[in-house]
Amino acid sequence: MMGYLNKHQSYLSDPDCINAFEKNKGYPYLLQAFFAMYREKDMNAAKLLFREGAQKGNKEAQLMEALCAHPSPRKIMDGILEILPRLNAAAARITDRNTAEANEESLVSLFNSLRFQISLSLLNRSPQSEKDSEYMLQTWNPVYQNAMQQFHQEWARIKSSQYFENKNL
Repeated sequence: MMGYLNKHQSYLSDPDCINAFEKNKGYPYLLQAFFAMYREKDMNAAKLLFREGAQKGNKEAQLMEALCAHPSPRKIMDGILEILPRLNAAAARITDRNTAEANEESLVSLFNSLRFQISLSLLNRSPQSEKDSEYMLQTWNPVYQNAMQQFHQEWARIKSSQYFENKNL
């Protein structure tokens, strides 16, 4: 951490803030990557620094590394569409207390993947091209709506079942 935060010359006065900064070893790489991306306009350096921060466990750096690898809104949308059928299949396998326990890990993992992809789409605030916007309206949006409707039906079934008391669901 030396070189990234000098406690004696720091403007940070809150010890909790300093401790949190020191514990998150990937955070300095995240800050440097943002500097490289926005001030120096060096995307290659930013990608390397985000990767380093991600390898050290920083969640924001993990998202930014993935976003740098998939800057296209269409790729992010397709990543979401790829997860939804698997999520629906995992939900459909939960039909009683025994299968709920066996399939819950898969369901949770897919939820986490979906959350990650949605986080990427929220971070990707670059304006969509006309082609991407058309693709979203004509192709992606109807498929997404159908898949989510199917999942909500499965989830309503699971929630109203006797085994919903399962602590992990």
